[in-house]
Amino acid sequence: MIGLLLACGIALNGASQTPDSVRELAKAQELFDRVITLINERQYDQALPLAQQVGEIRQRLLAPDDIKLGMALSVLAELCLVKKKEQDAEKAYRRALAVYESHSEQNQLAISKTLERLSYLRFLKRDYTSAEPLAWHALLITEKELGRSDPKTISAMQNYACIGLLAGAAKGPPFAKEPDEHKATLRKISLCWLGGLTDKCDEVQSEDIINQKAVKLVQPEYPVAARRNRLTGIVFVAILVNHQGDVIVAKPVCSGVPELNAAGLAAARKSRFAASNAPGKQTTGIVTYRFYIK
Repeated sequence: MIGLLLACGIALNGASQTPDSVRELAKAQELFDRVITLINERQYDQALPLAQQVGEIRQRLLAPDDIKLGMALSVLAELCLVKKKEQDAEKAYRRALAVYESHSEQNQLAISKTLERLSYLRFLKRDYTSAEPLAWHALLITEKELGRSDPKTISAMQNYACIGLLAGAAKGPPFAKEPDEHKATLRKISLCWLGGLTDKCDEVQSEDIINQKAVKLVQPEYPVAARRNRLTGIVFVAILVNHQGDVIVAKPVCSGVPELNAAGLAAARKSRFAASNAPGKQTTGIVTYRFYIK
């Protein structure tokens, strides 16, 4: 692990280049290309020591804001993550983020991707409260750079929506009231894409937690086996409602306990919501159910 820690944490000094350093940097590029090939072949154990070498050389010889340094750190961070070395991955991602932010105008998508990975690391630790603002920042950048309909933006919306729901389950309301109309709309559309129940999330009416708008909110039965095994948790069910208030499609989202998900899904499908005055109008939203044992 000593080599890995050095690669993730060595000091940046931006030493001036000499003929020897030029040769070393050329070697680093060859190694970097080899690392990418190995990653594509899923040869992660072979790729990691080479990525360590690339990181060490570039951190020692390149300036702290050199984009090639950021790329090396990002690749190393990904390998640390694959090998379940989350602490080392976070160190490398944060160093990469500092490189990208030193020239932020040219590196917006790299910044967004790094923020998304840092959010994911918090997600793995179930620190949803810390993960949410990172995912939100990543989403705002991606939408600005690529547009709302780009697949990468939709993926960022799905990531943010799930983390926001989980953060809300931990601290209270999933999403605080957003005074900015653009941001408020983006949050609702994100929840629509989370369920993936329609490909018209820019057109349908999107809501967030929709429990309070139910005319008839069916409560799920606690599965006998789940109660016996003391399985608890919160279930999020994405629903699509027609203009008559009927749930026409429903789907559990954000993982959870399968047995509880099934019970929540069955209840949500039987629920009814206020009818719309516009024939053909559809609404998306999230129904939540909490399963706990007193």
